[in-house]
Amino acid sequence: VESKGCDPEERGVGGMTPLMYAAKRGHLCVVIYLVEQCDVDTGAVDSRGYMALAYARPEGEVRGGDGS
Repeated sequence: VESKGCDPEERGVGGMTPLMYAAKRGHLCVVIYLVEQCDVDTGAVDSRGYMALAYARPEGEVRGGDGS
């Protein structure tokens, strides 16, 4: 993130943040990185009023760092 000059709080389609996208896709390593290293706003809401937690995958469907 830092080496590419990316903004970890940048909004995408529908006001989704990188944290929301990572949670939606089950990328636990990315979620942890964004929260612990980038100190992103975990209470941010998208245009529908959803926080990242609403996009989190059901337990047992978390993907590892290799995308599996």
